[in-house]
Amino acid sequence: MTIASRIVAQEQQHGPLTIMDVVVPDPSDHQVVVALESTGVCQSQVFWTRQPRSAPVLFGHEGYGRVQAVGRLVSGLSEGDHVLVTWLPRAAADGRAPEVATADLGGVVGRSPNVYTWAEHVVADELYVHRLSGPVDPEAAVAACAVITGSGSVLNAPVEVAGRSVVVIGAGGVGLCAVAAARIRGAASITVLDLVDDKLALADKFGATRTFNAREQTPEEILAAMGAGADLVVDCVANRSSVSSGTTLLRPGGLNSGPGGTLVLVGLPEGGFEVDLGPVVFGQRSIVGLLAGGCVQDDLDTFLDWHRRGELDLRELVTHRYPFDAVGEAVDDLVAGRVTGRAILTV
Repeated sequence: MTIASRIVAQEQQHGPLTIMDVVVPDPSDHQVVVALESTGVCQSQVFWTRQPRSAPVLFGHEGYGRVQAVGRLVSGLSEGDHVLVTWLPRAAADGRAPEVATADLGGVVGRSPNVYTWAEHVVADELYVHRLSGPVDPEAAVAACAVITGSGSVLNAPVEVAGRSVVVIGAGGVGLCAVAAARIRGAASITVLDLVDDKLALADKFGATRTFNAREQTPEEILAAMGAGADLVVDCVANRSSVSSGTTLLRPGGLNSGPGGTLVLVGLPEGGFEVDLGPVVFGQRSIVGLLAGGCVQDDLDTFLDWHRRGELDLRELVTHRYPFDAVGEAVDDLVAGRVTGRAILTV
């Protein structure tokens, strides 16, 4: 098998993204070759552009496409299958760890953190590839990261949200998925905070019952307007300000009234910062981290069912679409805050 393809790589930390011509190799025993049709553009990939490396970095970890070839030991996947490629691996029956995806860039091996999807083809461990029942919209690519992270943070939080109050900090693609999940699960109120009015307007469409521009109002003013603290706060920003705001907006507990609200962190900030734990301890509040929203790979089927039923409209979530050759423009727009919801590249 000889397939000419193209792939996005970055040789130097902070350097430019380059689209490189490559030849796709035959898959090894547990590998799958996927011809990609679409891929998400995620803030976590911007993070990797800034990190030191010993080899060129490959990007993207949420993609949609069709299987083109499979290795001899691959099970459950066949040529022609429609699939999602995701950084969230499923567990192998034999307990083996998934192989990190790499690519020969013409004598130099490029490496991904786990898998790559900013490419026309990906050669990935089968554990990173999720089989679908049939074709889906190209926007479904974002289910493989944005949806599992945002919606999963609500579904897997240690708080039953039905009839409860929920706050979502950050109304980007991940935050909008959290808003939708809270609405689907029957939250009594869904309050959304962001710094951009256009994002707050989009949050209304996904189920927010009230919104606040956090640039214009302090957490204390927002809490007063809410009337009471929240049972669950989902922080989709993860910086010093958002974590501080999140703890402020939680419902307090007490010695005779039980535990207070829970703050879920869905991301990890660059660099450390201090958090005042006094309100957490004395208010019996909780701070919980959820990687990939606490999801397993099969949860993708649930979220795609939501999309099919119109409960989570991924076509509306994806507000920006770029051709593959415009990957640099897509990243620039994301960094500059010009992407309202989620962005995808079409291949």
